[in-house]
Amino acid sequence: METFDGRPITPDEARHALAEADAEEQATLNAPVPAWYFPALAAAIFTLFALNAIENPAPAVRVVVVIAVLVVAVGIGALVGAVSFSRRGYRGIRIRWAPALVTGAIALVFPIAALLLAGPLGAWVWLPVGAALAAIVVTLGIRYRRSITRA
Repeated sequence: METFDGRPITPDEARHALAEADAEEQATLNAPVPAWYFPALAAAIFTLFALNAIENPAPAVRVVVVIAVLVVAVGIGALVGAVSFSRRGYRGIRIRWAPALVTGAIALVFPIAALLLAGPLGAWVWLPVGAALAAIVVTLGIRYRRSITRA
């Protein structure tokens, strides 16, 4: 490896250059997101759970609840897509599937738990379970924002 002036680069200079390149790559992999993103995501998730807590709604209310659930679910998808996959300057996003699938599986435990507990305990269990998942989303968002501001 040579420098622009033709002299050979030292091993220390090469290590330093590689470390800088790695830091630049990491900075682009974990791009900043707006401060409102994780709280908005958590609020939308909690809304989905809260809508499920409505016990024995009248038929007209049931239709409104189903439409609200669909709107919120599509809104979550649109929000994640807009913030995570539509960043300016990025032509394609490479997803790390192993952590994404593990995180998704962990998140899936919450609605499954609420479904299983709602029968014997009542629909109210959707509220604390949804609040727990929303709190986890906000906590992970805080940790993410702190990690990228230090980088």
